[in-house]
Amino acid sequence: MALGAVVSIAFLLSLARSPLTITKETLCLIGFFIWSLVSTLFCEIPGFAAITLRTQFLILVMVIIISHCANRIQNIVTMFMSALLGIAVVAISAVATGEYQRAEYTTDRAAGLALNANTFALALLFGIAILLYLFRVWRNLLSRAFIVMLLLVSARLIIASGSRKGFLGLFVILCIWFWCSYRRDVWRKPGTAFAVICVFAGVGVFAAIQLQGTFLAKRLQKLQDVNYEGAGGSVGIRRQLIQEGIRFTMERPLYGYGPNHFRVHSITNRYAHNNYAEVFANTGIPGGMMYYFIYCVLLNRLWRLRQFELGTEEREFVNLSWTIVIYHLLVQTTVVTYSLKIDWIILAILSGFTTFLYRRSRQMTLVSAKLLDDEATIQAGRF
Repeated sequence: MALGAVVSIAFLLSLARSPLTITKETLCLIGFFIWSLVSTLFCEIPGFAAITLRTQFLILVMVIIISHCANRIQNIVTMFMSALLGIAVVAISAVATGEYQRAEYTTDRAAGLALNANTFALALLFGIAILLYLFRVWRNLLSRAFIVMLLLVSARLIIASGSRKGFLGLFVILCIWFWCSYRRDVWRKPGTAFAVICVFAGVGVFAAIQLQGTFLAKRLQKLQDVNYEGAGGSVGIRRQLIQEGIRFTMERPLYGYGPNHFRVHSITNRYAHNNYAEVFANTGIPGGMMYYFIYCVLLNRLWRLRQFELGTEEREFVNLSWTIVIYHLLVQTTVVTYSLKIDWIILAILSGFTTFLYRRSRQMTLVSAKLLDDEATIQAGRF
C-alpha cells in the first residue's frame, strides 16, 4: 500500500508538469478490457468472471501510470536501476523468510514477497534481462564481473523457486539476447563473441550443476513421465488443455465463455496453462485479436526504430525489448500471463519508453532533414 501511494503521488506530480500520455498499447488494452466486460454478459457465472475483471482493471490503471512515467523518464539506466531495486527486495525476502533455505531440502518453493513461485521466477528473469542490458552497456571489466556474479545468484534463486518455465526461460532469454545484441559481432569481432559465449555457457553449466537433486529437477522429469496423472505426463495434460481451448473458441467464437471461465468448462477443472488458449476461449476471437494486437504494435515500433541512428544505450534497449517481447510470446505457450501484474509492469515500461524514443528519434530526423533543406536552399541562392 505504501509503495502504491508513492507511485500514485509521483504519477500525480508528473501529470502536473505534463499531460497524460496514453500509448497505443494502452489503447489496445482498454479495448480488450471493454470486450472482456461484454463477454461477461454472456458467461454462466458473472461473479467468477468479476474476479478476473477486477484484476484486469487494476492492471489497466497500473499500465496507464507506469507507461506514462516511463515515457517521461529520459534516463534508461536510472529506470532500470529502480526496477532492479524492487526485484532485489523480492529476492532478499525469499532468503529472509527462510524459503530459500527450506527449498534446499524440502518441496517448498521460494516465492518471497511475490507470494507465487512462478511470479517470483518471472521477476528474477526480468532482473536477469536488465543485467544483460547493463552487461552490454557497461564496459568496465569489474562491473561486468559483478553482473555475472548477480546472474549466478539469480539462477540459483530461480532453481529454489521450483519454476520450470523460469529455469527454461533463463536459457531462452540468454539465447535470444545473444542473437539480438551480438549477431553482428560473430563476424566482425569473433573473439568478443566467443568470450561472451564462454561466459554465459558457464552460467548455464553452473545452473545445470546446481539443479541436480533439487525439487525442480523432479518437476522437470514429470514433463515426460507418462505415469504422472496419466495423459502422457505434464506435456500430455497441457496438450489436452490446448485442444480444449481450440474447441471452446470454435464453440463460441464471438464472445467466448467469459473471463476466468476456461476452468469452469474444462474437464480437468484447470486453467489452460497456455495464454493463447485461455484468452481466445474466454473472450472469443475478437478479444484474442485485441489482446495480441498489443504485441503487434510494440513489435512494429521496435522494427521502425531500426531506421534511426541511436546511441549505445538506446540501441541496446531496443535489443533488450526484442528479447523480452519474444520471450513473452514464447512463454505464453506454457503459462497464462494476461492477469500477471509483473508481465504488465514490464510491457508498460517497454511501451512507455519506446514511445518516447520513437517520437524523439522521429523529431530529430525531421529537424535534421529541415536543416539540410535550408542549407541546400541557401547554397542554391548563392549561385
